[in-house]
Amino acid sequence: MKLFYIPKLDRFALKIGEDTTTYSIRKNHLVLHGERLQLSLIDGELCDAVEAAKIIIAKYIGDTATTEQLAARIVREIEEKSPRLFGWVSTFNKASKAVFEKLIGRKLKTNKECDAAVREFLGEEILAKMREAAEQKAKEQAAREEEHKKKQRLYLLESLPARWDFAGRQGSGTVAGMIRAAIESGLAELEAVKAGCATRYRLSNGTRFFKLKNKQWAEFAKDILAGA
Repeated sequence: MKLFYIPKLDRFALKIGEDTTTYSIRKNHLVLHGERLQLSLIDGELCDAVEAAKIIIAKYIGDTATTEQLAARIVREIEEKSPRLFGWVSTFNKASKAVFEKLIGRKLKTNKECDAAVREFLGEEILAKMREAAEQKAKEQAAREEEHKKKQRLYLLESLPARWDFAGRQGSGTVAGMIRAAIESGLAELEAVKAGCATRYRLSNGTRFFKLKNKQWAEFAKDILAGA
């Protein structure tokens, strides 16, 4: 898509293929006042979108070196239908919001209105991709956090000394080693047992039990049993 400006209409427009149209938020498709405009009708009146955006932005921040950079950036974000428009179109960014308003043909008074307008402009397909990306990012972040917790548990329990005797198999070393030894001795089921308001954890084989001191120990045992 290519963004341009129509001085006669004081509106930005998006060119798609051979048709030239401006966006109306009410129609949910590219149209101007209910009428689709062919390029031949306004061909002589098309202006560079960046230059037009620069004039609008200058009213808010003055004509500086930054003005043209901002104009080029907001034009690119619109043409690409970028999710970053959620940040650009807000009451905190009045200059870029003013450019977007010239595209949709109405004023946006609140951030709620800005958010709704950007959502309609982007469309459901892009919003769905945003949700998928956000969900994937959340999963990856959760996985990184869980891996970090595992490393912390291992570091802590490898630093605590311990001695044990499981079914005649004695040993000494660290708490981490003791829990591994308990599981290797056949205590391969992790159980949570209610004791009043508290929850106690233990390793079991149905007849023998080994009490785990706290949830940290239980989580480490869970990691071992899961093959982590």
